[in-house]
Amino acid sequence: MPEKKTCFVIGPIGEEGSETRIQADYLLAYIIRPVLEDEEFGYIVQRADEIASPGLITDQIIGSIIDSDLVIADLAGHNPNVFYELAIRHMLERPVVHMYLVGEKLPFDVSDFRSVPYRLKTVQDHDAAMEELADKVEAVHQALDKREQFSNPITRARGHQKLKLSSDTGDKLLAELMTRLQKIETSLQNERSNRSQLRRLAEEAAMARGLSGGLGLSSGLLGSALSTDPTYSSGGLLGAAGRAALREAEAEAERLAAKKRDRENKAAPGKEDSKRD
Repeated sequence: MPEKKTCFVIGPIGEEGSETRIQADYLLAYIIRPVLEDEEFGYIVQRADEIASPGLITDQIIGSIIDSDLVIADLAGHNPNVFYELAIRHMLERPVVHMYLVGEKLPFDVSDFRSVPYRLKTVQDHDAAMEELADKVEAVHQALDKREQFSNPITRARGHQKLKLSSDTGDKLLAELMTRLQKIETSLQNERSNRSQLRRLAEEAAMARGLSGGLGLSSGLLGSALSTDPTYSSGGLLGAAGRAALREAEAEAERLAAKKRDRENKAAPGKEDSKRD
C-alpha cells in the first residue's frame, strides 16, 4: 500500500476560545480536511498545534514545511509567523496553495499563484471555498504529473534577477521590460487605492452635507480641504491624476447629496403643501 501524502497547514491559530482560533478551527475542520482527506486526494492533514512528537516545536514546524507534499497557507489576519513560514516554502519551490479572506488586502499579490479567496458567512461561501480549494489541489497534481516548476513571488523575483545578470542581450532586454511592467502595475495599484480613498472622503462629505441641514455645507468643501493637502494638490504625488480623481470625488459627493435630498422629499410628501397653506 503506497504511503499517504502529507499536507501541512500554516495559518493563524490564536489562543483557545479566541475569534482567531474559532475561525482557524472552522477552516481546518470543515473546508480543508474534507477536501484534502477525501479519497480523491487522500492526504494526511496536520496543523502546528497537532504535532505531538517530542522535540522543539519550531524545528518540527519548519521540518513539516520543508518535507510535506503540500502546504496550505491561510493568510488571514496578516500573521507575521505565517509569512515567515510561507517564505521558507516558497524558497523550496514546492507546491503550496494560498487561502485568504475576501476583503483583506495582502502585502503581496498571490492571485496568480494558486490562491483561494474565501468567506465563512454563509453556506454558499463554505461550498464555494471547498470547490475552489479542490480545483487548486487538482491543479497541483496536474503540475506534478507534468513536472512543471512551481511559481511564486520568490521564484519570479529570482528568475528576474537571473535575466538581469545574464550576458545575453535578449535576456537583459526582457528583464528591463519586466521591471518597467512592475513599475506600471505598482503605479496603477497606488492610483486605485488613492481613488478609493477619495471616494470615501466624498461619501463622508455628502453625509456631512446632509446632516448639516441649513448650514449650507457643500461638496466644494471637499475640494477646499483636499487642495491644501500636498498629497492631492496639483504639485503633489498624484499630479494631474489626483486632480481628475478629485473632480470625480466632488461629483460623486454632489450626486450622493442629491439622492439624499430626493429621498427626504419623497419621505415628506406634504411638505410643499404645508408651505403653500
